[in-house]
Amino acid sequence: VSSIASRAVRARPRATAVASLLAPRMRVCMSSPDVVRPRASGGPSGGASRPPTRPWTSRSLKHTSALVMIPPRAVWEAVQEVRCVRDKSYLRWMPHVNLLYPFLEDDPSGETFADAAAIAADALKETAPFRCSLSAFAFFQHARSATVWLHPAECAGVDEEWARLNTRSASDDARDGDENEDESCDVASNSNALEPGPPACPPASRGLVAAQRNLEAAFPFANHLSTISKAGFVPHVSVGQWPDAVSASAAVANLHASWRPLEFDVDAVFLISRPSDGSGPFQVRARVPLGGGEPEVFNKEGDATRRDVEWYR
Repeated sequence: VSSIASRAVRARPRATAVASLLAPRMRVCMSSPDVVRPRASGGPSGGASRPPTRPWTSRSLKHTSALVMIPPRAVWEAVQEVRCVRDKSYLRWMPHVNLLYPFLEDDPSGETFADAAAIAADALKETAPFRCSLSAFAFFQHARSATVWLHPAECAGVDEEWARLNTRSASDDARDGDENEDESCDVASNSNALEPGPPACPPASRGLVAAQRNLEAAFPFANHLSTISKAGFVPHVSVGQWPDAVSASAAVANLHASWRPLEFDVDAVFLISRPSDGSGPFQVRARVPLGGGEPEVFNKEGDATRRDVEWYR
């Protein structure tokens, strides 16, 4: 365990090689004619369009689909150097934070994802883009293993404009008679969310928490991540699996000692899927902007093979 950092450095060539193999699968053309625009149904009077409604239930969910936040490609290298050593899903998933998983099946026609993207865009139109930091490690303990993960957190200086647009004061909550839930509280204080790690993890990203909350409200049947434990939704970027809590705790301490925090902007979330037979990695199938704007849904054939414009920035 104590040598995990040096192993990650030695694994750099492997990470780079694998990333180069996956890169063509994770590029799409934003201006391609193969973009499928989400269908919108007209209002009662034929006026402004509104997101479509579909008879989806929890039975519509598949583990081959997800709605995620994906960090910009520019910060992948450091994350991938850790993942390629111990993450069994390294070849299947890009670095990501699951917001809704499992998610709706990506049907061959693309209509389900087109409609879901329109609904997600409407749910996120009041959620402004934000900055996020990957600055600390923690782990989940399972029955027979432990998963180490990076903690998506607030940056050192929280964007005041985001806070003004996306948070309510305690007095507002009190007036509404609702229980005041502090989204920025340190999730490390909840023993159900984190096992021993760094002395003090920074507050969880309020932007991610808000985005997930709004998306779950739009897709209430896809609430697995908020109900899986007493901790509720815990945003995380998985980086590997260890045999037990002791080895995971040691790995967290070792990784944290050599880790340089990463900061980046989040201005969209993504719908991703992989083949229903379980073969092949996840591919980006739709981009949904934060703060309003039209989502873009990409055909499985066409956009996925174009390399002239990358979906990430």
